[in-house]
Amino acid sequence: MRPYRAIPIGKPIKSENFVYGWYALEPEVGAVILTDIGETYDSSPLLVEIPVIESTVGQATGLCDKNGKEIYEGDKLRSTATKVANPSIKICEWEGIGFDPFVADCEHSGDGWHWEIVGNIHAETEE
Repeated sequence: MRPYRAIPIGKPIKSENFVYGWYALEPEVGAVILTDIGETYDSSPLLVEIPVIESTVGQATGLCDKNGKEIYEGDKLRSTATKVANPSIKICEWEGIGFDPFVADCEHSGDGWHWEIVGNIHAETEE
């Protein structure tokens, strides 16, 4: 299962404030990220629920950018492809069958298309 990330309630909306783990909707709390903080005496995972701003929740795509950084839904990606004269910035979004821009630019391949994370939709661009 791919992890999620979100910004905790009460924290400024900045990239460095993302928490990572599993996403759940709790009836009395709302959106939470469950983060593994260790193990119990019987080696079961010890999880903590962190209430988060629901609109900042994004799932990992399972892909990494050209620098090896994991790409999440909501990331701003710059194409550094040699095929593109003017690199554009795209938002990584779920499109029903996959994450855009990977769906929209399905001609990409390992021989020329590269993406670099330059920010996300929840915080200032980090260019």
